[in-house]
Amino acid sequence: MITYAALVVLALSMLVPFLWMLSTSLMGELEVYQFPPKFIPTVLRWSNFAEVMTLQPFGRFFLNAIIVASVSVVGQLLFCSMAAYAFARLRFPWRNKVFSLYLGTIRR
Repeated sequence: MITYAALVVLALSMLVPFLWMLSTSLMGELEVYQFPPKFIPTVLRWSNFAEVMTLQPFGRFFLNAIIVASVSVVGQLLFCSMAAYAFARLRFPWRNKVFSLYLGTIRR
């Protein structure tokens, strides 16, 4: 029972900031900076999303992210394939120690 209560508290601690972000994205500028803050906007401003798409080049940002991810994946495949071949087929001094060091640098 305590585990479920802890999980609910943890889930709420992650869900509330997301809901706050969504709520403030639908508010007007003056409404965002009101004190005390309001969680639910009085008027939903869906035009905020269209406005930000015209102000910032999100298409270019998306393309940059695709390029960086693709280069990273290709580089990892190339480097890891060459290392796997070397460790599987080639015999060289300290191979087991180097392999252990290589395994130790793998990120999860």
